Amino acid sequence: MTRIDPKDVFYIKLGRGGEYADECIKEGIVKVGFGNVPLRAIEEENWGEILNIFSVTPTSFTEQIKKFALADERTLWITFHSDKLWWCFAKKLITENLDKTKYKNTVSGWSSKNVKGEELLSGNLSGALTAIQRFQGTICGVREASYVVKKINAEELPEVGTAEKDFSQLAKSVGVLIKRLGPKDFELLIDLIFRGMGCQRIGVVGGVQKTKDIELFSPVIGERYLVQVKSRTNLKQYQEYLERFSELTNYSRYYYVYHTATDKKLEAYQGNEEDASIIWRLSDIAKYTIDAGLLPWLINKVG
Repeated sequence: MTRIDPKDVFYIKLGRGGEYADECIKEGIVKVGFGNVPLRAIEEENWGEILNIFSVTPTSFTEQIKKFALADERTLWITFHSDKLWWCFAKKLITENLDKTKYKNTVSGWSSKNVKGEELLSGNLSGALTAIQRFQGTICGVREASYVVKKINAEELPEVGTAEKDFSQLAKSVGVLIKRLGPKDFELLIDLIFRGMGCQRIGVVGGVQKTKDIELFSPVIGERYLVQVKSRTNLKQYQEYLERFSELTNYSRYYYVYHTATDKKLEAYQGNEEDASIIWRLSDIAKYTIDAGLLPWLINKVG
């Protein structure tokens, strides 16, 4: 898909409760009701006649019909259906069905993806935009029009770029603090991160066991994990633990967690399909520390 550059952006509710949505998406149309409004009056742009048809909020209904009638192929239409944002461009010509409902043909169908082919999931969109679904009418303008266009064009918002840079710098600072932890406190931090993810510790942390630093259970999905925590390590040591992991069959996953590599080989190691473990490096641990809300704990420990 190519980048879009609409003249106007309108939200449309495809029928009461979205009753037209499936039909519109399947048939590639933009459908409205307004069965009591003659098509002739719309085509003649006789807004005065249309205004007199409605006894309740006539101006609002007339403005909605006007938007529908005058919108051309440069008007971007958006709607929400099945927890996704859908969008299209439609032709100006209006056709009337036998039941007096009216529709426009889309230019190239409805889409729920951005120009990169990624789904536009409602849960990943700003609440300021998704709140438009509470609109009680059929058609309205979109205050977040520039945001919608950027999301469809898969363009990063300037504020997002700034936030990502700030987060990256914070993560680097957190990494410096993590490396100042003693071995026991480092093990405790990893234990707290996993517990923040909903895991329960069922084995001792550290101790004399050769491979078991942290033994965990996830009650949500019923899986057991084994976590090996090393402050400093290298590729050879990791491969030795990997062999020991392969001998243990009662765990769903194995984690190898470290903050400092004593050789460049481990830092560059990408793993392979045969590996039974997941590696957490310093950048991963820093991110998870922030995500789990453990930064105050970390600052207190190091300070």
